[in-house]
Amino acid sequence: MNNQPPLPASLLSHAAAAYRKTRVATASDALLLVDVHDAAIACVLSPSAVTDAGHPLIRAHALITELQATLQPVHDQALAGELSHLYDQLLQRIVEAYLQEQPEPLMGVAAALRELRSAWWRVSH
Repeated sequence: MNNQPPLPASLLSHAAAAYRKTRVATASDALLLVDVHDAAIACVLSPSAVTDAGHPLIRAHALITELQATLQPVHDQALAGELSHLYDQLLQRIVEAYLQEQPEPLMGVAAALRELRSAWWRVSH
């Protein structure tokens, strides 16, 4: 048995924040996109997504808006246009889920985000 006292929560929180900061500073763009997709997926699948005053959905909306803002049509205008249209649809479904207080539209959002996340994961490795 370990007789040492547990580490203080503040120390663990500080260590986790330092790890996240280092990961962001050293990660590839593709891996950062994976992280943003992971965060958005977690928000839309949050058990309190439609009940907690919409806070998880507001965060998911902001994350997807950020993903849309990072599109670079200079590299592939057609792909950027398709992704922008997809992100618009996902944002619309999030708003619908929020207004209707129904989680069903979020299942499609999560599925689409998972597919995009998978593609970025393959690019990052």
